[in-house]
Amino acid sequence: PYDGQTAPASGSGAQSYGFDADGNPFVPGTNQPLTRVFYFDYDQSQLSQSDLTALEMHGEILRNNPERAIVVEGHADERGTREYNMALGERRGNGVNAAFSANAADTGRIEVVSSGEERPVCLDSDESCWSQNRRVEISYSVK
Repeated sequence: PYDGQTAPASGSGAQSYGFDADGNPFVPGTNQPLTRVFYFDYDQSQLSQSDLTALEMHGEILRNNPERAIVVEGHADERGTREYNMALGERRGNGVNAAFSANAADTGRIEVVSSGEERPVCLDSDESCWSQNRRVEISYSVK
């Protein structure tokens, strides 16, 4: 996956993005999927600099592909109440949406949803598992 180390190319020419069979983008000039899952520290909704770099690329894809829309789904680990975790997942999703907005992406084509703790990727009750569940996932669709 995208390592967050390579910055998007700058200049006047738009990058050419390829998409996989599910409609998700590749890193420009490769067949490597662009990162679509972003992880968070416990009880946090702050994005890292490498996350912001990857989100800048997603914003460019959205700007250059008006037929595409994005769903941003926020998640939390099992700790905390259901209501708290739903709100935390929403804060995480809104943070990603704000990064898109800062990059002049059309946020009208972005839907933010929260699943809270309801859709874990790991079911163990330990930090290594919880850290996998504290995430935002981006998925693309065609409008």
